[in-house]
Amino acid sequence: MELGGKKGSDFAAEITDSNEIDLKGLRLEVKEMSLAFKALADLVNEALINNKALNSRQSATGQRKLSSPTPTQSLIGAFRKEQAVKKLFKTPTPPRRAMNSPKLDKKNTASRASPLSTTSNGKSIASCGKRKISECNEEDTATNPGGFTLPMGMESNYPPTPEMLLLRREMILAHYIFHPEMDNNEILFQLGNKKVTRLDFQSFCPPNEVNHEIITLKTMKTTYLQRDEEFPSVWSLPPSFVDDVFNGLTINELKETYAKVWMPPYIGLKYVYVPIRDERGHWFVMVISLVDEAIYHLDSNLQMGDDLIERRKIMATLCAAISDIVSECMFPKMLLTTAKKLTSWNIIQAAGIPNRGTSVDSGVWVLKWLELEKGFGSHLDGNLNEDAVRMRSATDLVSGWYNEKRREIEESSEAFWKMMIAGEAPIGWRK
Repeated sequence: MELGGKKGSDFAAEITDSNEIDLKGLRLEVKEMSLAFKALADLVNEALINNKALNSRQSATGQRKLSSPTPTQSLIGAFRKEQAVKKLFKTPTPPRRAMNSPKLDKKNTASRASPLSTTSNGKSIASCGKRKISECNEEDTATNPGGFTLPMGMESNYPPTPEMLLLRREMILAHYIFHPEMDNNEILFQLGNKKVTRLDFQSFCPPNEVNHEIITLKTMKTTYLQRDEEFPSVWSLPPSFVDDVFNGLTINELKETYAKVWMPPYIGLKYVYVPIRDERGHWFVMVISLVDEAIYHLDSNLQMGDDLIERRKIMATLCAAISDIVSECMFPKMLLTTAKKLTSWNIIQAAGIPNRGTSVDSGVWVLKWLELEKGFGSHLDGNLNEDAVRMRSATDLVSGWYNEKRREIEESSEAFWKMMIAGEAPIGWRK
């Protein structure tokens, strides 16, 4: 019997050959799928572990606990954010004016020996019979019941403590950010034309005061995270906004500089955060609540009398400027109506904030308050874990998906960590 001009035996042979080829291809596909599923399982497992650690950290620090995403949702969210980076930050629009920051006190920013690396008599731990760094393994970083810490003998300008509740990757990143031998001019954060170096990050180290650049990064973080929200509801204006208002910029100039990036026309706008630094170097925050139709004054060092009057005058001036900017923009009618009433709202002192009697840690309080975002309430938590806020703010900014240097810095920190553990990293190491 012939099929299509071919003998049945020849046709059968061709079918057999083609089936063998298909089977080989199928085996390869099954193998590839198996590897892919294994990788996915590893990712889900890591997400579960990190989720448990984050829940533990939130419970320990008293943070507002929101419903935790499932591992699958976390993976999908990460993918969406990676795609959003390409779309949003391809040609970002940075603020038009340069943001001036005060110079750091050289005495404060000088490299300090880690308290974990020396004994009370000044000798290094390695010379006191303890193991050297090269003899440590990664398990040494998890010996404390809290977060991950550095092995004994590792230097840092700001060593992690258990109370900071850092995950392992965050501890490795912190080691890289604050290592005393690293280049202070290395760029750790970049978003469009905005670049921030390691020197600026040294202001996170106690007893340094958190500087202007760091507060600006915190407001940038909120601004760009809001763009990824399904229902964005927060504006977080940079410190330069306050400077420009009091430097006499016109409403049109302010609108051109801040409206497009910092003040998008969100229909569901609820809160406007404005960090303010007065002439004495004291930081405080104004929160405009469209929910309560009130203006909240968040201040950790407020003396009744001249201080209160002066700071409220500053807030009243800023509210008038914001109202005028909104009125000049093509914003939703409801927002325009609200803006007209803004200057008539009462300024209220937020409850629950202790009077510290000092401005040294005022910038740290501001970092904590800016993190509230849409979770703001009129009665605030009066506790401050200063070290945790300082360190977690630093690692969150560097590892945020909005940081264009994130992958590069994370890879460098991992490589540097492995070399330090192996005892191979030379002084002045650069990747």
